[in-house]
Amino acid sequence: MVGRFVSRPKPGRIRENADGEVVFRGSEGLWLTLAGVAALVGVLAIWLVISTIASQGVGASVTPILVGLGISAFLLLGAWFARGQRREVVLDGNGVTVRTREGRVTHHLAWEQVTRIESRFLPSHPLQPGIMLHCVDGTSHFIDPLQVYDTSTLVFEAERRKKVADEAARAARLMEHRSVGDADPGEAVNAET
Repeated sequence: MVGRFVSRPKPGRIRENADGEVVFRGSEGLWLTLAGVAALVGVLAIWLVISTIASQGVGASVTPILVGLGISAFLLLGAWFARGQRREVVLDGNGVTVRTREGRVTHHLAWEQVTRIESRFLPSHPLQPGIMLHCVDGTSHFIDPLQVYDTSTLVFEAERRKKVADEAARAARLMEHRSVGDADPGEAVNAET
């Protein structure tokens, strides 16, 4: 992708909790923006009603009230929906866990299940990449930049933790292979007698 760079996080920016987890919180921007616009529309509707009553009487104020309340209600419904769509992504030694802000786990992928971590820039989000986790079984899991804040740091940390988990699994397989292969055949015969 020409002209699109994902910078590495600054040292000390990624903070682990006591359990060795890194928690990436959900983005607050969309629902706060929608709630703010709904409040602005409500204030404008009230101003329009007051000016309509002054010039045309009480009967003419019904339309601005209904239109203003309808638009505000629609925007507040969108804010409520966007607030519910926020997620937390937890990276730990076991894998990736996606959960709601209330703590309900929606997805969990062990590092052994993840084959590749890919960042994708969407036309609707040109500055924040979305994250695609490709799995062993051929499926993939998408983490939307609207659901999680700072996805570029999330990609970096997920790739780092995946590499550490792969190296640990490789070392465990090597140790297992060596322990089976290093046994002296003469010792097995002596142990039987």
